[in-house]
Amino acid sequence: MTEENPAPKADETATDLLKDSVKLLVAPFSFFRNLDTRRYVLAVYGYFFMALTQAMQGISGDTANEDVVPIVGVTIAMAAILGIPVAAFIFGGLLHLLTRVLGGQRTMLDTIVTIGTAFFWPGLISAISSLAHVMLAGEIDVRIVIAGWYVAGAWALVLSTGAIRVLNGFSWLRAGLTWLMYVAMIAAFWWLMTLFASFGF
Repeated sequence: MTEENPAPKADETATDLLKDSVKLLVAPFSFFRNLDTRRYVLAVYGYFFMALTQAMQGISGDTANEDVVPIVGVTIAMAAILGIPVAAFIFGGLLHLLTRVLGGQRTMLDTIVTIGTAFFWPGLISAISSLAHVMLAGEIDVRIVIAGWYVAGAWALVLSTGAIRVLNGFSWLRAGLTWLMYVAMIAAFWWLMTLFASFGF
């Protein structure tokens, strides 16, 4: 970095987060290219939203609104305490391993922060859709909720693939191959778990 273009400060104020979130929304790949991975709050939120989405999808949306409020509160707390590190490992950590296999040279912290940041906006949409599914059961068309999940999922895939590409200097093909390898690895893991379960393990 030159004096005309200094590195961003590592500390993040609420104003910094707002500005960064807008930049991420408007020009995501440019944002990834200039991302200082010491500024990781957006990444933390991204992993939190992803963990919250998964947790909320496990709650039935058939219960009356007032009955699910305590459950939702506990779910949010668990997503914040346990979900963030688990999501960071499952997504950022494993994707980092695969980028290294494909020739990437960046550190694990770089990958974890960049992937988490890529999940911020899609994760927010999917988390809101999941909360609406639970809190507004019977008052919102489930097709809207499902559409929110699909839009968020597709958006997260594009952004995270682009983030891998920018971070490691990959082509789109190699960045996409990282995700294909990830899906194959997760599928193989679940197949092995199912196989072990069939033998009574």
